[in-house]
Amino acid sequence: MAEIAGDLGASDRFDEAIGRFGLAYADQAERDHDQLKSAVRRGAVTVSEEE
Repeated sequence: MAEIAGDLGASDRFDEAIGRFGLAYADQAERDHDQLKSAVRRGAVTVSEEE
């Protein structure tokens, strides 16, 4: 871990990049889920519940 911390240095750049990535990933997941729900409503995808 010390090697990684040394490579990253004291800058916030990595933290900010990870934060931006996380937000972008969450936004994409929401868009994907909306598209899945739409496909289910159209009947393009069938869904079954596990018991």
